[in-house]
Amino acid sequence: MGELYKMHKNNSNITLNEFSFSFDGENEIEASLLGLSLSNISFIVNQIAASDNSLDECRLKVTAFQKGSFEVLFTFVTLAASQITALYTPEEALVMFNILKGVFDIKKCLKGDKPKSIEEDPNTGYMHVVAPDGSDVFAPLGSKVVIANSVVDRKVSEIGNAAHLHNPNGGFRLASGDSAVRYEKEDVEDILIETHEVDFSPTDTERSDRLLLPIRKVDLLGNASWSFKYGSRSITAKIEDASFIKAVHSGETSYKAGDKLDVSLTTLTKLSGDGVPMRETYTIDKVYGHVSAAEQMHF
Repeated sequence: MGELYKMHKNNSNITLNEFSFSFDGENEIEASLLGLSLSNISFIVNQIAASDNSLDECRLKVTAFQKGSFEVLFTFVTLAASQITALYTPEEALVMFNILKGVFDIKKCLKGDKPKSIEEDPNTGYMHVVAPDGSDVFAPLGSKVVIANSVVDRKVSEIGNAAHLHNPNGGFRLASGDSAVRYEKEDVEDILIETHEVDFSPTDTERSDRLLLPIRKVDLLGNASWSFKYGSRSITAKIEDASFIKAVHSGETSYKAGDKLDVSLTTLTKLSGDGVPMRETYTIDKVYGHVSAAEQMHF
């Protein structure tokens, strides 16, 4: 239950910039339940975007109700520099949809408990969450917002409770493009449990990893940050390795987009008062070597 499954494309008119939400049951629903759920989904999406550096600010637009039902269509949009509304790209929309799915999957897995353990893999952009009863789930790193933010946790529980009140024997469904996920009655009963035991005290966390980072943009003159691909995200990182910087600026070595640096990367995550990841800064402490784009093609 709650597993991702494929829909036939010719059975769905939902574009890759959209996703839909629907409750099981009759084609009518109390206005208060529907309104609360729409507001909560919008809040959760906004918090996901705020805590994930790879995503622009996200706003949801209700674009339509599917004919003959209360399946609501949302469109992912953001504000461009000119303050004009622009659509998320299909890639950005897919990232957001998968993170949103991960939020509900984590709530279902934990059943109101705090995690027994969380293992993050920045190379894949996913994390492994284990519940006290031994059940586990893999979800995008951005889905951690439901663990770190007590308000998001409550909003997700309220969506589960609304689904239960609307149809005690049913659940709800999310869909985007040709992919969808359904949460059944048993899933809803786990999702609606609000978590009270997680410590939401604010704190900063620091982590160091050695990994290969693909270069996206180099700085050949000053001491500005370089741009890298980090898992599914794009990040900027300041390089503190003085000998490496000297070699680059003197022309002794050169690099271009597509090359990979073998580095020691320190990630500092700053959390807000309620534990929401607000900002991550990246520092490369040491560069051990590199693999050129040409060498990668050879191998």
